[in-house]
Amino acid sequence: MQNMREIFHWLEFYAQENGGSLPAPLTNLSTGQTSWWTLVGLFKNPKYTTTDPTQNAMYQCPVAKRTFPAGSPMRTYGLNTEGQSNTLSMPIVRNTMPSTTLLVIDIKRNSGSDSYPYFRYTQTPYFTEWVDARHDGLFNALFLDGHVELLSPTDPQAKIYITNFGK
Repeated sequence: MQNMREIFHWLEFYAQENGGSLPAPLTNLSTGQTSWWTLVGLFKNPKYTTTDPTQNAMYQCPVAKRTFPAGSPMRTYGLNTEGQSNTLSMPIVRNTMPSTTLLVIDIKRNSGSDSYPYFRYTQTPYFTEWVDARHDGLFNALFLDGHVELLSPTDPQAKIYITNFGK
């Protein structure tokens, strides 16, 4: 939960410096495809590198033991993209329900890459396929207002919490 609180802290700072918008899950910059955690990492530290385990610690749940082959931590959190595209950022000021809007969750990876650094309810793989209920069948959920709680992947409110993102 502490990692998610730190992520929220940096997402909030990022949004304050970027017209109230969260970073896009994936951004096609002149340097190539960039993920939300890279943009936040660079905001936090201009010398950020995606392969440095110490710089990526906040993106890895301590319970998740998976790592990349080079030993760098696998990012085990995903950003909600339900109300936006994969490449367009979402102004958080548009959201009128921050206490019931999921922002970041525990997410699993089925491969050794960060190919899905985000989650949606309405796009495959479906939410229940990529949420990682690694905390005794529950998952950590960071909401847009900054609070973190444990949820069940089968909670009927989960769809509402996710799809509130663009509202």
